[in-house]
Amino acid sequence: TEECLSPQYLAELDEIRLRMEHFDKSRELVIKDSRDVQKLSKLAVYSVIRGQLGDAKRKLHEAGRIANKILTTVSTHHALRGGSFSNSLEEWAEGLLLLEWVQSKHIMSKSQILSYNVENGFTFVLNNAEYIGALSDFTGEIGRLAVAQASKRNLEAVQEIHQADLVVSNFITLLNVTNQFGKKLEAVNTNLRKVEDIVFELSMLCRGSRAGKQMSIALDMPHSHTSQQVDQEEC
Repeated sequence: TEECLSPQYLAELDEIRLRMEHFDKSRELVIKDSRDVQKLSKLAVYSVIRGQLGDAKRKLHEAGRIANKILTTVSTHHALRGGSFSNSLEEWAEGLLLLEWVQSKHIMSKSQILSYNVENGFTFVLNNAEYIGALSDFTGEIGRLAVAQASKRNLEAVQEIHQADLVVSNFITLLNVTNQFGKKLEAVNTNLRKVEDIVFELSMLCRGSRAGKQMSIALDMPHSHTSQQVDQEEC
């Protein structure tokens, strides 16, 4: 008992208490700032969907800046790298993938995201799980774009989205040798099937529309003009 009450023992307890308090404060700060990263990233995604790419870029850059600040705390407390911070990075990467794809029809690799970070002064690095999670969610967002393009009867744009889904699905399938990304792959394939359905339905609609126009033109115009007119019709 006397040993437990010794100044050295009490000092050690006090040191442990202070470390725990510091960790708790750091954890709360990481959670709070991670929410800001996640919120800005979600807003960036919404901006891309609405076609406001400049606004999306600004929001993603601000989210990246906050994530960079969080990294200084995470570097001291490695246990805080997962959870809220990891989820926010996944959300941020999803927004960046979506923005890049809308701009250039290109799906960024993990190394290309790292290059983007270096160019912008960001020092955080995505791990494999975060990148795969971002890819999986990315297919859901381009699915929204597919619906929007289908409403405009833009079959070519929907087919481009379908091809992007196929690329992501094949990529994750190759990596999923131990089924560690099983749920993410399932989500991707669900999104892929949805876009496949849109492609099929839109193709049928376009063919029906062209057939109807062809019959209407054939009734009103000479055959030589009919062929030329039908060839120019688009979905």
